[in-house]
Amino acid sequence: MSPPPPSLLLEKWYRRAWIALNAHFDASHSRSTADRWMVGLAAFLSAIVAALVGSTLVDTGALDASLKWVIVIASAGAAGLTALATQLQYGKQAAAHREAASAYQKIAGRIEQLVLSDRPITDEDVAGIRDQIDDVESRAPAIPERFRKRYRDKYTPLGA
Repeated sequence: MSPPPPSLLLEKWYRRAWIALNAHFDASHSRSTADRWMVGLAAFLSAIVAALVGSTLVDTGALDASLKWVIVIASAGAAGLTALATQLQYGKQAAAHREAASAYQKIAGRIEQLVLSDRPITDEDVAGIRDQIDDVESRAPAIPERFRKRYRDKYTPLGA
């Protein structure tokens, strides 16, 4: 059985790179949004706690029981969100997905150059692309399936 022609192999790799780069960009956006909301909400709850505690220092009267519960719930929420944001590290995940998307974009661009140029595709060209793909896949975070699935049907073949 003979190996597939380089153009067929590059077309398959281009499709894989195109789907991966778009899915990584979506995953990056999703993680960035989650990080902003989580950190923003924690900051908002912390501000509420600070304002309520500050107002109680000025007011010498006894605290209303419902105000005490608001302070306790807001404090617990702020602490929980801060701990969750620290543990999940959505900001780091977003950066890793952006980096992977950029790497796949470079691979797709290189494949476009090879396929659309007039010169023949060499074994060295194919080996270089294979090495780039292997390198990116070894470093890239896993793509959530919902993002990958979104782009499988949207793919347009190279040169179409």
